[in-house]
Amino acid sequence: MNLSFGQKLLVAFGILLLLVMGAFTLSGNLRLQDTTDTYVDALIEDTVAQSTSSIADWLNTRLAMTEATANALESVETDAEARVILAAATTGGGFIDVYVGRDDGYMLMKDDASEATLPADFDPRTRPWFKQAKQKAQRRSPNPTWTRALEAPSFPRWHRSNVGLTRVLSVVILP
Repeated sequence: MNLSFGQKLLVAFGILLLLVMGAFTLSGNLRLQDTTDTYVDALIEDTVAQSTSSIADWLNTRLAMTEATANALESVETDAEARVILAAATTGGGFIDVYVGRDDGYMLMKDDASEATLPADFDPRTRPWFKQAKQKAQRRSPNPTWTRALEAPSFPRWHRSNVGLTRVLSVVILP
């Protein structure tokens, strides 16, 4: 195949043009990927920061509601009064359940129907939420009044009552 000088020059220029365009395409693609990755990472970080703040606010609100419920339970004298407070906290707080376990093994739930679901030999002292609250309270103070003990999916609260019984209020917030 005999090509003239002009044809050889045209083929060489065409190949060179293809190589240059390929290099520009590859370079542009790499820069576009890098820029996209940077923007996506920034969006993810912003979303995480906003979500973290929202979740923290939500949990702090539930924590405040739990503390208010525990404070309200300090002044009750009967199970019926306590059940009213527990039912109000369950409904008002959007909790799945709110209950009290005492150091003598007694378990008080928001209503008789909920309490009837417990096995006859149920003892709250054997539950992880009760043990955790008790351990955290003992680590912080030998004579606790109110001590925070956060456990997902619930907020247990530990306190020593005026009559010597120790009780844990637990609020279940997640299924």
